[in-house]
Amino acid sequence: MKIGISLRWSLVGLLVIAWVAVLSNQVRADDPFAGTFSTPEGAKSAVKVHLSAAETPGAYTGTIEKGGNSYALVAHQDPADRGKLAGTFSADGSQFPVEIFVADHKLTLTSGDAKFQLIPVADPPAANAAQAVVLVPQKVVDQDMKIDAISMLVPEGWKMQGQISWIPGGAGLAVSFIAVTDPKTQATAEFYPQIGYTDGIRESQIQADMAQTGGRFRGLYERQLAEGNLDQNGAEIRHIPATPLDYVKQFVLPRLRPDMKGVDVTVVENKDLPEYAAKIAGRAPNAKAVSSRIRLNYVQQDRKMEEIFVCSLISRRIGVGQNAWSIWSAETDSYRGAVGTLDAEMPIFLAVHDSISIELPWFNIYSQIGEKLVNEQKEKLQAMIRNTAARMDAMHEYARQAQTEVSDRIRNNFQQQQATKAAAHDTFMDYVNDLQKVQNPSTGQAMKVPAGYKHAYEGTNGSVIVTNDPTAPPATPNNSWTELQSAK
Repeated sequence: MKIGISLRWSLVGLLVIAWVAVLSNQVRADDPFAGTFSTPEGAKSAVKVHLSAAETPGAYTGTIEKGGNSYALVAHQDPADRGKLAGTFSADGSQFPVEIFVADHKLTLTSGDAKFQLIPVADPPAANAAQAVVLVPQKVVDQDMKIDAISMLVPEGWKMQGQISWIPGGAGLAVSFIAVTDPKTQATAEFYPQIGYTDGIRESQIQADMAQTGGRFRGLYERQLAEGNLDQNGAEIRHIPATPLDYVKQFVLPRLRPDMKGVDVTVVENKDLPEYAAKIAGRAPNAKAVSSRIRLNYVQQDRKMEEIFVCSLISRRIGVGQNAWSIWSAETDSYRGAVGTLDAEMPIFLAVHDSISIELPWFNIYSQIGEKLVNEQKEKLQAMIRNTAARMDAMHEYARQAQTEVSDRIRNNFQQQQATKAAAHDTFMDYVNDLQKVQNPSTGQAMKVPAGYKHAYEGTNGSVIVTNDPTAPPATPNNSWTELQSAK
């Protein structure tokens, strides 16, 4: 959801996320060969080996990954040496011998003259991992206003980064960025800032000048309002991209993703989301929106990656006739992980996404600042916002003066935006069937958690646990648990 033009709600302008993975060495406690092993980071040649025990005792199947290719592997334990596997891998229709030795949870793989030392890494996460997933409350703090701005639930042990940036005098007041990452697998979700742009204002001013002066100031407008410059409100002048995919390629990847510099991407899916777009457009009068789900494949640091972008282009016409122009922005999230793991990871990604909400006290300050900037002291502020320092000083002063009591009007506006967020989010979730809705029987509060777990509990400290263990989590002096019930 958005605040004004700039602040993300449902896919909130921000972040990087990842999954709870079952470390392969948890399995290897009984079987030292079973799991995933890889050459250490920085090795001259990157090799990854996946091994699983077959039904026949002492037999293993798996794959060897090298140079962006995957080769089928079959091996058997050496009866004379339990720490050794002998077998073959298939490449280009031929079989090649391979030997694998294990010691101290490390593998040595040899084939011909080639020899590789490998260490255990996290296996790709399963959609319904057997262990519990613990979601703990996290806050994004507005460092300028010194107040919590956004709350969310993040899996325990994950890294969360969040930032609120104020843009005084710009096309909107604030933008947000949130990123959540699993440090074990580096799977990531990012919620990008929603920045406001203008399109057509140069042409509009030239048309008005033609009517009033016969084109006397045309050259001035062409220079001052050229593509890439800022308009009088501080918004960047850019033509609206033709599609959400164009926005991802032209704005997100080159501007917001420095890690993608020089990386070739392949578009494997570009699906329109018309129902979701209709919900997004319904947030503001006369707004239009087009939404897409885009899946990209690429190789980054010798890893095959896939990434899903959900992007909505939102525009609104200002003025009428030839003197009209557009203001526009884009609401964008992305979810990425190793090839073959992303679909299984999406339930956790989306459970975190569903938990994101704006803090009412922060929204109260935001609304009061906005009203003062737009209405009560517009002319005074025009003199004050000639430089960025003066702009920030003005907003800090308004934040200090802002009343802490939330007016009925601001509260109602907040509740309406929350309802719009929920409606849009439910539409976005239609293509994912791996979440279940539950409800706290004591408070009546509903939420969505990953499906496939038989039990879910909410703590008085705000944490949530999903698990297949029928035993309730132990209470502590500062926290007790309530089992959540299925809700419609």
